[in-house]
Amino acid sequence: MFERQMQLNYLGSLHAAKAVYAGMVSRNSGHICFVASTMALMGLVGYSAYAPSKFAVRGLAECLRNEVQGTKVCVSIAYPADVNTPGYAKENLSKVGLKHLTQRAIKHFTHPHIPN
Repeated sequence: MFERQMQLNYLGSLHAAKAVYAGMVSRNSGHICFVASTMALMGLVGYSAYAPSKFAVRGLAECLRNEVQGTKVCVSIAYPADVNTPGYAKENLSKVGLKHLTQRAIKHFTHPHIPN
C-alpha cells in the first residue's frame, strides 16, 4: 500500500513533470500544475500511506518552482479536498472511528477569508 501510493502519487507526478520540464525551460514558457491534496498540508489518523505521498508532491512542486525562478515557466500546486471518485467511495467503506470523525471536522472547517 505505501509503495503503491508513492508510485502513483509522487512518481506519477514526477514522470509527468519530467516529460515536459526541459521543453518548457528551453522555450521559456509553460505551466506545470501539480495536484496534491489537503493531506499534503497535514498528517491525520488513517492516512499514513496517502499523506506522505502527497507531501512528496508538494515538496517536488516547491523545488521546481524555485528552479524556474527567472524564467517564464510557472509551477503551481492545487490542494483539493475529497473528490468523489470510485477510489474514494471504496476508501470510505473501510473508514472507521476517529478517521471518520476527523474527516467530518475537515469538511466543516471554515476560514473568515474563504467563502463557504
